[in-house]
Formats: sequence, structure tokens, C-alpha cells
Amino acid sequence: RLGFSDAEHDFEKARRVTRCRQRGQWRIYVLPITNCYPEHEDTHAHDFHPHSPNHPKNEAAFRDFALMLRATVHAHSYRNPASGSVYDYKMHAILHPRAKKCRSTEELFTVRSGTGDDAESYNGIVDRSVMLQNLGYHVEFKNPPLSKESIQGSDYLREYMAKNDVGGQIVDLIRLYAYELEEYDAVVLVDYDTLILGPIDKAVDLIVDSNKEDTVGDTGNTDTGSGEESSNDNSSIDAVFSWEHLPSLVNPQARASVINLSFFLLHPSKATFADLVKRYQNAPFSE
Repeated sequence: RLGFSDAEHDFEKARRVTRCRQRGQWRIYVLPITNCYPEHEDTHAHDFHPHSPNHPKNEAAFRDFALMLRATVHAHSYRNPASGSVYDYKMHAILHPRAKKCRSTEELFTVRSGTGDDAESYNGIVDRSVMLQNLGYHVEFKNPPLSKESIQGSDYLREYMAKNDVGGQIVDLIRLYAYELEEYDAVVLVDYDTLILGPIDKAVDLIVDSNKEDTVGDTGNTDTGSGEESSNDNSSIDAVFSWEHLPSLVNPQARASVINLSFFLLHPSKATFADLVKRYQNAPFSE
């Protein structure tokens, strides 16, 4: 930063590390998993448009992706001193119940069932919750907060977002539960298209430093460098994301601007979660 000495830079970094550690609240990466993606095509293979071409097609690919994601996050976190990051991390997977046990033809990823003479050689089932926990993820199971029938305000949402619903459930909406993780400073929603190439401290700082409760209330010290701004509720930043242009669901010849959910950084809030669920139910959404 122009105008600051190396010593001042080091002091500021040490202050931020201490503040982060004292609060015990770090960034958490949340991976929503809605299906197994069986090797054959079925009606459950595409929960929501657009479908990612990087969606793992077997359990070996799924394991490799989960391992790679955690490794890249780790490499650009506080745990790797060479990264220069001041933030620690945790990995979190939100699974729809149908994505817990997935069938695989690869013996490496299957488990024996039964004992003695009744034992089967391999049952062909992979428990993804166990696999993810072994790779360092916290795992929780969630059903969607909304069903197709509960959407009252938008024919568009009912027709397109629930196009491939499962028993009336809009499984893609399990990602909304990321907003309930209030014990963390910031939540990073990721998917199968995510690749972390460097520290994301500057983006996390936008969330952390602009939030009144995090920068003042949790530290017990109002002299945080952002106290004056945080006194204005309108100054808070609750999400950091990018846009992309994709073919329209209504008119494939046209292009629509949509939020890229491969990297969606948010400030967790149960109040925001409740508000979003209500908006999905009643708001007159259109493309």
C-alpha cells in the first residue's frame, strides 16, 4: 500500500490475525450436493439450468474434486504462511438425503456388507457423507426449505426452477442454508466449477469490515478502523459475487444476466435466510 512502511504493513497484518483468532470466526466454504449424478442419464441428473459440465460423473471424480477443492483452499489460507492470508477456513458440505449413498462400480470406493458366509463381495454403495468427513469436511443433511407448491408469487419459478423437482422439492435451494451459519464471519458458496487460485482476503474483508456487529461488537474494541462507517447500517456489504451471461430459459435465442454461484461470498444471517425463503414464496420473479 502506497505511503506505508513494511513495518506498518506487518503490524496491520498481525493485528488482523490476532483479531481473527480472538473471535474464533473464520470463513467457511460451503459445497451444496443435490444428487449422486449416476453414470446413466436420468431425470435427476440436472437439477437446475445451467448444468455444469464439470459435475463429477463417478465417485472417483467426486472424491478427486472434493480433495482438490480443500487443497486449493488450504494453500491460500492462514495455514500456509507462504499464502500471506490472515484467514483460516473450514469446509462444509450440505447434502440432500438422496446424495448420501451413491452407487459405484469402482471397488476402491465401495464397502463390504455382511459377514461370514452371508458377506457380499462388494455392495457397490459409496457413503458420500463418510467420504467427505474423511477428507476434512463437516457434513449436514438438509431438505429444501421450499417445495414447488409453496411458490405462490411466480409462475416463472414454478415452471423453470422446479422443472426437475424431486417429490415436489426444489433441491437446488438447499444452498440457502448457508445463510444460517452465523457462527462464521463469511460464507463462501462454491460448486463443481470452483477453483481457488489465490487468497480471497480482500473479498472477505469487504464482508467482515463493513458489518457493524462483526467489526465492533465481537471484538469489544470500537477502534477497529471501520467503526465510524459501521455505525451506518446502509454501509454494510452482505454479498460479493460476479455476473455471467447465459442463454435465456424462456427464449434460448436471447441472453440473460445471472449470478455466478461458483463463487458467492455472503454474510451469514438467519434473518436473511428467512427473508429469502419468504421472497421465493411470494415475490413475482421473472427472468
